[in-house]
Amino acid sequence: MKLSFMTFSTPELTLNEVLEVAKKYGYIGVELRIGAKHAHGVETTMSLEEIREAKSIIDKSGIEIVAIATSCVFANKLTFDKNLADAKDAIKLASAFNVPVIRTFGGKYPDDTSKNQARSLLKKAYSQLASIAKEYKVYVCFETHDMWCNPYDVAEILAFVNSEYIQANWDLMHPITHGFTMEESFNALKPYIKHVHLHDGKGILNNRSLGLITTGQGNIDHKLAFEYLQSINYKGALSGEWISWDHYSLHLPREIKILKTLI
Repeated sequence: MKLSFMTFSTPELTLNEVLEVAKKYGYIGVELRIGAKHAHGVETTMSLEEIREAKSIIDKSGIEIVAIATSCVFANKLTFDKNLADAKDAIKLASAFNVPVIRTFGGKYPDDTSKNQARSLLKKAYSQLASIAKEYKVYVCFETHDMWCNPYDVAEILAFVNSEYIQANWDLMHPITHGFTMEESFNALKPYIKHVHLHDGKGILNNRSLGLITTGQGNIDHKLAFEYLQSINYKGALSGEWISWDHYSLHLPREIKILKTLI
């Protein structure tokens, strides 16, 4: 399993600086968040020359880019076409950088849309993305997030699409905040887990975000999750999604030290 972090830890750093930080603290990989004005500069708008230059920097670093994190959502019919086009562009970008995974969301659906209608939109989106994902050999991962924290909902949609290249991004925290156990979440998603997001939180549940806290001090049993992942010989990334937390020079070395003791 590849210990990594998303660039929400380092939004102010250039690509070269991010890779240097990853190497300094012992991370194997980095997940690049696109569309969020992060200073790494990897975006779907890059020219071929810019892609070549960035690939050269990455290759020389020895650090893997384990995923590209998008903000694409598909449950709203008013933004469906734009998000589908953005996801296709992200697949092509990932392929250009030999990145295996892009992260996508189900997204919130408006009041005039039922959950069944939203579910149909997600099935439509991921079914349409399956062919281009296969063409470019990039896994499109549906994250347990927002209105889709229920792992059984995510699994039902992935089973319907039934594509090798449409898989799950298991965010360990979000199903817990919605009342599901780690065991329930893992068992539902087990056939589909291709990417994993890490963070810990402590507080009252009831469908609320718990806020970030040092791993091992919150309500998320990472050790149990890692045991489950080892049981299926998971070889993908464990990506720390630490947004608006303390400075990276504090949490990146602290978190990797803790995570290594839990694996």
